[in-house]
This record gives sequence, C-alpha cells and structure tokens, in this order.
Amino acid sequence: MNEPQHGTSQYPAYRFDRGGVSVYVVAMPIRAVSLHLPIPDPTEPFQGNRRVDGAHAEGFAQYWKQNERWAAPPLLLDSRVSLRKWFAVNHTTGGVAHGVLTVPDTSVDAIKILDGQHRILGWSIAVEQIEAEYSTARRLADQALRAGEARRIREAETRLERAEQARNRLRHEHVTVEIYEKIDEVEHGQFFSDIAINAKGINKSVLASLDQRDIVNRVASDLAESQPLLKGLVDFEKDRMTVKSESFISAKNLGDVIRAAAIGPESRATQRREERMRAADVSVVSVQFLEVLEAEIGDVRRLAAGDVTPSEIRARSLIASPTILRCLAGAFRELAVSEVERDRPQVDPEGVAVFRRLLGSLDRRLGFPIEKLWFSTGHFPTESSKAPSSRVQDIRGLTNTLVMWGQFGVPPRT
Repeated sequence: MNEPQHGTSQYPAYRFDRGGVSVYVVAMPIRAVSLHLPIPDPTEPFQGNRRVDGAHAEGFAQYWKQNERWAAPPLLLDSRVSLRKWFAVNHTTGGVAHGVLTVPDTSVDAIKILDGQHRILGWSIAVEQIEAEYSTARRLADQALRAGEARRIREAETRLERAEQARNRLRHEHVTVEIYEKIDEVEHGQFFSDIAINAKGINKSVLASLDQRDIVNRVASDLAESQPLLKGLVDFEKDRMTVKSESFISAKNLGDVIRAAAIGPESRATQRREERMRAADVSVVSVQFLEVLEAEIGDVRRLAAGDVTPSEIRARSLIASPTILRCLAGAFRELAVSEVERDRPQVDPEGVAVFRRLLGSLDRRLGFPIEKLWFSTGHFPTESSKAPSSRVQDIRGLTNTLVMWGQFGVPPRT
C-alpha cells in the first residue's frame, strides 16, 4: 500500500452489491482520513448530518491516543459519483471483487459522511496534536544536543521516541471505510436517518428533517419553509427550546402538533395507515390550524408579523408551550376535523368556527402567572408553572378539557 501523497493514493479494497448499491470496503490508514474525507466543523451545521460535538470528537481523539488496543466501527460514507474507474480489480470471488482503489486528494469534494463524523474529526484532531508534539520534541532534542547536557538529552530523546511511535501509529493503523456509490442528497439523508433510527441515538428534531418516509416529518419540513408563521422559527437541531432561543418551536414538537391536529392527539401514523393517508390532506388540516391560531391569538399574530420574539412570548404566555400547542391542536382535531373517508382528514367549517370562538375566549387568559382556570384543570404541577405536565394522561386530559370548553364555553373569571 502506498503512503498517502498529494495527488492520489492507493488502498486495498473490496467491492460488492448491497441492496442494489455498490459498496467499496477500504482499509485506510488513520493519517489518510483527514486527507481524503470531509472534516466536520463543530461551529457549523453539517449538511445532510447533524452538527458535530467538538468535545465528543476531542474525547475520541484522546481515547485513540491513549489506547494502543482500541475498537471503533467502520466509517460509513457515500459518493455522488461512480468509483468504478478508480477501482482496479485483481480477482473476483463469490461476487466480491478484490482489488485496489485509487483515491484522489480531491475526493473530499465528492464524499459525504453517513456515520462516523465524530471519529473523523477526532482522528483529524489527533493528527494535528501528534504532529505538533513531534515538532516540539524535535526542537527540544536539538536544543539538548547543542547544550550537551546528558540528562536533558535523555529526556528529550524519550519524548521524541514517544512522538515518533505515535506518528507510526498514524501510518500503520487502519480504519475500515465503507463507501456507497452514486448516492444523491435525498438518498443520503434517508440513509442517515435509517442508520440513526436503528441505532436509536439521534435527536428527534434532526431526525424529523431527514427521515422523509414519515408523513408527519414530510409535512413538518414543508411547512417550516412554506408557512409564514413558521419560516425561520423552527429548530431542526434541538428538541427543547431554551428561554432565550431564537426559534419558536422544535421540529420534533412541530411534528407532535401536526400529528395531533391532523391524525389525532394520541395517534401515530403507522406504516399501513400512512400508505392510506395523503400528505396533502395532513398539510391542509395543519395549515388551517396554524392560520386560525395566528388569526385568533394576539401573540402568535405579532410573532408572525415580527413584532415580538419567541423569547418574549416564552416569558409571558402559555402559547409558547409546546404542550399547550399540542393540546390545542388535539382540540382542533376533535372540534373541526372530520373523516368522510377513512384516513382522509378534512376540515369542517362549522367546527373551525367553534374552535375560533374557543381561541378568542382564551386569547387574554394565557399570561403568567397562570389563572385559576388553568390550575384547576389538574394538569399543571403548581400555580407558578409556565406549562402543563407533558405526561400522556395530562395531555389527554387537558385536550379533553379544551374540547369541552369549545363545546360549552370557557368558564368566566371568578
């Protein structure tokens, strides 16, 4: 195997088909990782992936440096272009082609990371640290030799020897790299979400932006861009909004609101049910809910107009609570949505009028501290709470209470 050089490098590899996609399995030296693969930047969102955690990557770098016996899964990558012209086949056994893959230094422009971004950044950090330590050790060794002090020479030589050993590890230790061939951006996002779902280790808001098989996620992604009330105010990286967050709602919570409004407060779009549903129907119902919310709730209207920030609403009104929004959406589903055909939700104009009256009655009763109206429902932990409990039974109970208020009127102030 050739030492990585500027221009091209060659690595032993295998090629086989997996699920209709050609996959190349490459044995790549650690040093070559930062040469050929894209290096995530912790300060920037990573397109088609989630933002990398710099501290986590630094932790992996230290783990690898401190452990000569280490374990890490393969790095999973994809390329938008075919790699066949770069792969020289030596022989084929059982459908697996054995050969040599020539990787140009410009490969970083054609490759995207599916899994392993923290390891890639971690090894890049390790390379920089080891090279910096080697330069320092060489300088101190030269100074010790010029000074002619035996003790300093021994200490400097020991330090230099350790630095050289670390550099040797970079050259001689390998990581397994799997590269999927000819993958476009849409399939890249889907593969990333598939991996994350099966690993069960992904933030739900990031998942919502990438997993487009879920009908609610598709609608949420579309409305986040097309609906004036939501544009620029949906966070696709964090599940929870902090007090000072510039976003109004997370993608995960937006999905919960859409599901409650169009499918039902406790429903999930199973695969079979999703096949019967149409994204257009879910979108129409969700848009109607959002438009009525904007028309009838003053702070929501001011937010859409840019006259108030999400953090200002969060400090003064229940309407910024994702749980309140979810319960209101559930009440909208019960009061204003019908299914003339199975799994084909449609907005009922008379029901919309009922929901409008409910919101109109609540508009001036959403401030802090919460009124007795809310605390008496039994779904707020304390009188100083700024949101109801998000337990399933409390969401169900508060939704039912809102439906009752819509049907029979909101109790007056006492």
